Amino acid sequence: MQGHRTESGDHSEDTVAETPERSFRYQTLDAWRGLACVLIVVFHSTMHVNSVPERGASWWDKLGFALVTATKHLNVGVPIFFVISGYCIMATLDSRRRNGEGAGVYFRRRFRRIYPPYWIALAVSSIVIWLVERFFWPGLLTRGAFEINSPTRLNLFEWLGNLTLTESWRFHLTGGEVRYLAGHAWTLCFEEQFYAIAGFILLVAPRRMFLAATLVTVTIPLLSYGAYLSGLNLEGTVVGGEWLFFAAGIVVYHRAHYAGRVGRVISFALLALAIFLPVFDSRHLLLASDNLRSNWVFATLSAFLLATLFRHDRQMSRWRILRPFSYCGRICYSLYLIHPLVTTAIGHAFHQWGLRGNWQTILVTVPVSLAVSLVVSAAFFELIERHFLNSRISPPNNVWSDSERPQTSTL
Repeated sequence: MQGHRTESGDHSEDTVAETPERSFRYQTLDAWRGLACVLIVVFHSTMHVNSVPERGASWWDKLGFALVTATKHLNVGVPIFFVISGYCIMATLDSRRRNGEGAGVYFRRRFRRIYPPYWIALAVSSIVIWLVERFFWPGLLTRGAFEINSPTRLNLFEWLGNLTLTESWRFHLTGGEVRYLAGHAWTLCFEEQFYAIAGFILLVAPRRMFLAATLVTVTIPLLSYGAYLSGLNLEGTVVGGEWLFFAAGIVVYHRAHYAGRVGRVISFALLALAIFLPVFDSRHLLLASDNLRSNWVFATLSAFLLATLFRHDRQMSRWRILRPFSYCGRICYSLYLIHPLVTTAIGHAFHQWGLRGNWQTILVTVPVSLAVSLVVSAAFFELIERHFLNSRISPPNNVWSDSERPQTSTL
């Protein structure tokens, strides 16, 4: 997910022999993605703990309670992922356009990058869940705080929705409930909708992509209002508000690489005003739930930071403190796919064994869950995911692109 750089005359990093060609590389974007993924892993690691403040507790106990409470809000990694995805898919479209490649190449690369690793992870997860539930510890995975279903519980339509990543909206066509094998897959369902719309933009308006994205963004509120008036249920689709998260990332990409001085000021103003969208959306037509409205604030703040820090990207890329997060970003899709099994098993097991205290959670459950998740995810990346990196096919010219690595957050 990424790719990029500055206007001519500004930072000319990553150019060849000091040529005036712009570089389209955002070197620290993997660190951003890694940070978002770590936040989500920690969030899922503490879902089994439901601590309450104790009267007369010491400051140490109060601190432990505050830290565990803070982890309950780390699902903000999801909106950060969506913003990064908006930025990076626009980089991918820009790369395809500049290389003279059409929407067909884009869709083939997206399919190769997302679905085969996901299907393999789905198969592995199904086998692990079945084995654990049947022979090892019934309920360890399926009765935890995180939603993981037994493979046998899903019906044909639900399996079809999971396999195609259409489960978030599949029920509009077939009826029934929304049921994922693992609950975090909902984020990929929204990602796939965004990828589809982005590919359509590349197909119909390759030379006016930003204008087309703007028109889509303006149309979303109209569709939402029309659905509200007609009583049409749009739950599970990007029209429900999630498109705006991706649009924030598109704004960041345009500002970083194409906007002039006035355009950069306007983009900052748009992002600043966008933070107050929940106030303007008094009927909750665009951001229907409280969670979506709070996530929107974090999404716009992260977009603002991405836009602000881009000019310092080359300098920040040398910071050693970012290297662990950059590594997590490079394997983030594997980490996204695999970690719920690990965090659910460890969190539920520790909880059953009596490790339920705030400090026990912070000092034992979280580090163990994070470490094991990273080890297992790194193995999945080396054994499976890296074989589907599109960079092995035809790396885009001068672009480190999301078509090479997704995010997803999850999430």
